[in-house]
Amino acid sequence: MNTNKTAALLGVSLLALSWAGAASAQETPTAVDEVMVTARQRAENLRDVPAAVSALSQGTLEAAGVARAADFVALTPGVSLVQAAEQGDAQVNIRGVNGARDAQASFAFVVDGVQMANPAAFNREFSDLRQIEVVKGPQGAVYGRNAAAGAIIVSTVEPGETFEGAGKVSVGNRDSFSGDIRVAGPLSERISGSLSADFRKTDGFWGSDFGGGAVDRFEGYNLNGRLVA
Repeated sequence: MNTNKTAALLGVSLLALSWAGAASAQETPTAVDEVMVTARQRAENLRDVPAAVSALSQGTLEAAGVARAADFVALTPGVSLVQAAEQGDAQVNIRGVNGARDAQASFAFVVDGVQMANPAAFNREFSDLRQIEVVKGPQGAVYGRNAAAGAIIVSTVEPGETFEGAGKVSVGNRDSFSGDIRVAGPLSERISGSLSADFRKTDGFWGSDFGGGAVDRFEGYNLNGRLVA
């Protein structure tokens, strides 16, 4: 047997198989799910946005058990959260641009299209989340002067044409517990609405040598309503 001839035939066969596999892969492209974002105050494909945007879908948020800002910040590269000043204070750092205590935020915080000017609105419970977008880099042209670091855009589930409700309660030590409830549904043929409420309380875990109880005790609640026509 001619060894050189056998090796040449084997090489040609492998080349033909590789070419056939490449041709087959080109004929059946892989489908990529479109991710729609509203980073520029209009719905568009994430691939068409000329900015660094991290989008967290509803499935990702539910799987991670996101309930507060620290939960989704931990899922976003280039973003960190500092809560060392006091329990109700939260400073967000986006790509090295940090906020300051008792000052206006350095990022735009938007919930369902409404911009929240008070930094305290960020330190809250998040429920019925549909998507969270974190836009990194200055966004003053879109959201105004307090967006030097970027923007965080929260979208919740819109009320639909059927009645629905949900709720949950969590209990822990140090008299810590939280809960939220939501009801939604049609109010007329053209209007749907939702109403949700949440509450969180804890006696705190860090004591003080100067008395006065724990330094991180916290109590907060929110009441949210939404109409879609």
